[in-house]
Amino acid sequence: MRHKTCALLLCSAAPALGATLYVPADYPTIQEALDAALESDEVLVAPGTYVENLVFPGHDLSLLSEQGPAATVIDGSEAEDPSAAATIAFLGGESGAALVEGFTITGGTGYELSWGDQGGGGIYIADAAPTIRGNRIAGNGPVRDGGGIYMDRTDAPDQRGAIVDNLFAANLANGAGAIYVEAWRTDDESVMIEGNRFESHGTGLVDQSVVTINDYRVWLGGNLFQNNRASCVLFGFIGSGELEENAFVDNEAPEGAALRSISQAGSVTLARNFFVRNHALAGDGGAVRAVAPQQDFIINDNVFYANSATGKGGGLRLRCNFIDRGTLLRNVFRDNSADQGGGAWVEFFAHYPFADNVFYGNSARRGGAAGIADRSSAVLLNNSFVGNSATESGAGLQIDAPAWPVLINNLFAENSGAAACECASGAMPDIDYTLMWGNPTGNFGSQGDTHCLGAIANLVLEDPQLAGPAEGIYAPLWGSGAIDAGDPTRFDDDGTRSDIGAQPFERGSLMAVHLGVPNPVLEAGRSASASIFVAPLYGYGGYSGLIQSTFVSDTGFSLSRDLGPFDFGGPSPDPIERSFEGLLPEPLPDGPGGLGLSTTIGGESRVPVFVIGR
Repeated sequence: MRHKTCALLLCSAAPALGATLYVPADYPTIQEALDAALESDEVLVAPGTYVENLVFPGHDLSLLSEQGPAATVIDGSEAEDPSAAATIAFLGGESGAALVEGFTITGGTGYELSWGDQGGGGIYIADAAPTIRGNRIAGNGPVRDGGGIYMDRTDAPDQRGAIVDNLFAANLANGAGAIYVEAWRTDDESVMIEGNRFESHGTGLVDQSVVTINDYRVWLGGNLFQNNRASCVLFGFIGSGELEENAFVDNEAPEGAALRSISQAGSVTLARNFFVRNHALAGDGGAVRAVAPQQDFIINDNVFYANSATGKGGGLRLRCNFIDRGTLLRNVFRDNSADQGGGAWVEFFAHYPFADNVFYGNSARRGGAAGIADRSSAVLLNNSFVGNSATESGAGLQIDAPAWPVLINNLFAENSGAAACECASGAMPDIDYTLMWGNPTGNFGSQGDTHCLGAIANLVLEDPQLAGPAEGIYAPLWGSGAIDAGDPTRFDDDGTRSDIGAQPFERGSLMAVHLGVPNPVLEAGRSASASIFVAPLYGYGGYSGLIQSTFVSDTGFSLSRDLGPFDFGGPSPDPIERSFEGLLPEPLPDGPGGLGLSTTIGGESRVPVFVIGR
């Protein structure tokens, strides 16, 4: 056995480094080592399966495995007290300096909560803020909430707490399968949930989720949610947070398969996330359903691809009465479907901007691309509705009464099956500087009256000449009727009169690049691939050079390819396509990670369009 010693002068001058306690060499069980450990000590566990229910001692120390979660298992399935049956418990006092890293954590059935239910099958955290990193948290539960982790931060230290780079799989709960976070407090310290992978949670019940945020604020970044049968993220009561650069892939739930919010206050920011093939099987919001009367939603720079709903909003169903701020900016809605609002269905959107979004290839019975309804006075500015379809009304946009939206600088092209923009009786939109082109069933339609037809000014009926919408290039080519045709009181970034549509023509830009949606799940030995489309924007041709692309991972590997030369020799050259493909290395680095594709064209570096996780 060993004990930590330290001169008083040294201890007071600098933090103690701590000592290492070995399991089973020094202590036969992990709990005995935890009980003996002092502040800043390290408990290092050899490979093996340890059937224990651990309780941290209330001060900061590190619990580590020697060889990682594949070799080191903590099994909490044989608890003596069923009311204290979490595999690991923090009962108060630990800060972010307390660490659990490198274990498979399984078999726990939770701690008894104040109202009698169980919570925190794998890890129960009360009034603490530890760091949980690099673990496999799987096969815990069943519990009421937090099959993987239950965190109540009401009286926790004023630190964020972090749940980072873990794998959560097949944890069982009636509510939140993987993580449940709550705290009755109003400070700005948020829990960080980053770089985790969540899979195989939920059984399709209405009240289930993967992660629930209740009465607190979180930051979720770089996580992958895949193949779950529950809403991946649920904001409840007054839950708030930021979701950035997450991937939600192949999830399904009754409503809001990626995100569902019923919060009554606070705010949620969605930025640079990827919502791919999520499905609402019995209601609204294939990817996102936010019906939160007093919550601000900021939804910017996301991709909604091939999501579906049986009700409203294949990609997004939003009904919010914003109390402070809210935006829907620069999102791409592509190939989504629903009964109403194939891409998005928006209500109660007040006066906040709905701008610079692209809707392509979406479909629905009503509102093939999108729908606006229920007292909405949203400002729709510089959106593009291209190639959408509806079987009944509003192939591009459906406006239902009562609604008074303002539409400026929007583009409707090649929408089919119904008029591109339709209004129900009683809707009173104000439509100005709108480009209509190639909509075979008509540009405008109304059901019951002609208000939609009587509030139109400065209509442009010219070919927008988009560079390649089928390939994801929505910017106009030189000579487009959309260039400098928008509201003359508004200006593009290059200082010229505003264009019509979501992606303005940029004078002096050589070309646009779009990366087709790659396979969002990376596995060793599988191919990483993407399609790269290049088109001249200035319109005169005469450009040539080389295309080079590199997949770069944040977990330490990269793949580079020379994609060959290009030559735009003519005055109106068509876009060209180059393909990128390569096998991922064996083995992949441990833990979840992200993969981005950067491209250099003719010596100019291009920002990646898609960033994906595994």
